[in-house]
Amino acid sequence: MPKYSVIIPTYNDAKRIPRAINSVIKQKLGDWELIIIDDGSTDKTSQIVIPYVNDLRINYFKKPNAGVAAARNTGYELSKGKFIVFLDSDDEVKPDLLKDFDDLVKSKSNVGILSCGLLMGNKKRVPRSNPAISNFKYSNLSGSFCVKAEVFHNCGRYDENLKQSENWEMMARALEYCNNYNFQVVSFEKCNLLYHHQTTETKTKMRDLFRAEASYYLAQKYAKNGVLNYNSSEFLVSAAVNYTRVGELEKAKEIFEECVRKNPNLSNILRLFIFRIPFLRAKKWGRNY
Repeated sequence: MPKYSVIIPTYNDAKRIPRAINSVIKQKLGDWELIIIDDGSTDKTSQIVIPYVNDLRINYFKKPNAGVAAARNTGYELSKGKFIVFLDSDDEVKPDLLKDFDDLVKSKSNVGILSCGLLMGNKKRVPRSNPAISNFKYSNLSGSFCVKAEVFHNCGRYDENLKQSENWEMMARALEYCNNYNFQVVSFEKCNLLYHHQTTETKTKMRDLFRAEASYYLAQKYAKNGVLNYNSSEFLVSAAVNYTRVGELEKAKEIFEECVRKNPNLSNILRLFIFRIPFLRAKKWGRNY
């Protein structure tokens, strides 16, 4: 039984996934399994990945497309490790990642979540706390954290309704679970994840749409209680702004008006005023897709 299960979801990423796979193979700690979940790719992903399964630690599964959250949950269901690391197929991790996590697991007791730093190009990003969620310092980008399988399962796993913010939302619930059941959350600033963020106008517009949908969904999910209830009004604002950016103005109008009804403060009234004037709306929230 491997101690660590690394799960890579992928969709039409045949050109970049070898980099992610090879970064796992190069780990200094050998006590791992790699589970690759192909979320219905139509490119050459299977041709690229299948030769890797000659390494008995690597498994490849293809399933109908259902989104990254569902793919990660499927990977977890197939995993055997005590600890889970999720890695996106366009990113890579340094050879020390699992060894550094394991050194902390061995030096602490009852560890539930571990986090490291990451590099976005030349920009360093280290674990930090969000007191509204937890006083622990943590990272929530795939590849920068490791979660005990027990914690991941009991906090509810990934919410498959989300196409955006799914890591952040899951981590908020996992941290809450650790707080409630006395699991330790530990982190270090060494940057063991190399995050390769690539964007195009099409991808930016798609992210804005997914962010709008996710924000509105989270506003409903956490309207009355839950770990992210503190942010429910901001979720509505985010949904309205992002629907505006992608040109879904009727939906944006409904949500801006909902913001005013639920919380008629000056900021919400001003946002609705700006939205109703096309010039100001474009100046404030416009995107050049």
